[in-house]
Amino acid sequence: VRALQATARAHEMSSGRKFPLAHAAAFARAIADCLAPDCERIEVAGSIRRRKPEVGDIELVAVPRLVEGERTELFGPPSLQSALDQHLAELECAGRLVPHPERPASGERYKRLWAARAEVQVDLFIVGEPEYQWGPILVIRTGPAAFSRDLVTRLWTQGRRSVEGSVVEVETGQRIPCPTEERFFELSGRDWVPPERR
Repeated sequence: VRALQATARAHEMSSGRKFPLAHAAAFARAIADCLAPDCERIEVAGSIRRRKPEVGDIELVAVPRLVEGERTELFGPPSLQSALDQHLAELECAGRLVPHPERPASGERYKRLWAARAEVQVDLFIVGEPEYQWGPILVIRTGPAAFSRDLVTRLWTQGRRSVEGSVVEVETGQRIPCPTEERFFELSGRDWVPPERR
């Protein structure tokens, strides 16, 4: 019932609603803290991380914690499952964090959700291989879009490209470890820029 009520309120919400930074940051921190026990790492990204005065949605980048699931074979090892996915399913049942009512997305790498209490969209970006993907994905999802595009374009001038969240050497096709934002800037041939100046 609460999930349906949240959906109804979402449909009533005016398009393009903005929140003051302080309120949006508090919403984002509360959601991140709620999900943190089931993540190896989780960070607030997007316009909140850039400290924009008004914010339209919440963006989070997360590395899920993997836990043993059911055995699929009698003598084989148990499968690994995302503890984050299990937690998200519980939050959906409770009506707290539900699929977006108009444009839901629930893929392995991206989930578009709706925080019922705050009445705000939550974009959750999943990092599967943090050694290779954390830096690029956090930079790109912090934005803004033009800044991220510029960094990706600069990769080409260094003989590299961005492929599914990883940096790849064009000549060899080899992925390059990129566990930090600073490393992604370095690979793009640009000096580090703090989020609030991007």
